[in-house]
Amino acid sequence: MKAKILIVDDDPDIATMLEDRLQASDYGTVIARDGVVRRHVPI
Repeated sequence: MKAKILIVDDDPDIATMLEDRLQASDYGTVIARDGVVRRHVPI
């Protein structure tokens, strides 16, 4: 099972860069761009 990392940043370029790098290292990612994240139930 992949570890999931929450990325919180209001700069979409930084959030996307972090997401790309983390996914390339086999992590799952969830991005919060505006401070509001839906509740995510971990598996």
